[in-house]
Amino acid sequence: ATVDRRRTSSPTAPPTAAEQLRINVTSPRRHHGRRAAVLMDPETGFPPLLRRAVKAAADRGRELGQ
Repeated sequence: ATVDRRRTSSPTAPPTAAEQLRINVTSPRRHHGRRAAVLMDPETGFPPLLRRAVKAAADRGRELGQ
């Protein structure tokens, strides 16, 4: 089976609407496809950065609430 490296969710789960739209409109051979792949990388891209930022904000909120 071919793994679509542009996917941000589980490779076995159906793509979300946003993922499907991105897959439909980007070409992995063009610059915008490469940029999207970097930004959406599940280990180093925007999704894990956002998760870390939200966690840090929640942790800090709990600290301030004590």
